[in-house]
Amino acid sequence: NPHPLSMVAASHPLFQGGGGRYVPHIVTVSLDSSPPPDGELMQLDPKVLRTESMRKYPKLGQLLMAAPLDGAKASGVTCVKLSPSAEYCLLGYGVRENIPSVDGLDENRHPVTALYNVKKGMKHVSTLTSADDDVNIARFHPESGHGFVYGTKQGRVRVLAPRVWNHYHVDDDE
Repeated sequence: NPHPLSMVAASHPLFQGGGGRYVPHIVTVSLDSSPPPDGELMQLDPKVLRTESMRKYPKLGQLLMAAPLDGAKASGVTCVKLSPSAEYCLLGYGVRENIPSVDGLDENRHPVTALYNVKKGMKHVSTLTSADDDVNIARFHPESGHGFVYGTKQGRVRVLAPRVWNHYHVDDDE
């Protein structure tokens, strides 16, 4: 049976009859590889197929949080990255799904990246839109707070940061 968080409930607006449908989720899992207390092995249900490592490390791989992606945008996600602090999740979109203009211009814009706060239950922080870019890959700067970069299918590289990246590594003696 599928995990309950992987299905749309009958009460949800995306439900389309017939027992629900699968919905992509961003999930966080435990990387805790500490053994059970006192070195005791966890007793497992014999009806469930498990590996020996699950007995030795019961918290490893445990589902911590799952947040569904917007069904309309999920098919366009080309990459999912966590920030260095694991506080934020960055999604890159590579398929154009136009959204209505908010400023009255005729230019069709579509989501390029979306930022979510993982520690607040995958709360949406912001979405960057573009009329020209389709994201191939998006990455956070390796140091927290320095922004992110994305590469496009059109061959462009976009840097989004509070200031120019080389500013962070300029030697003050020069």
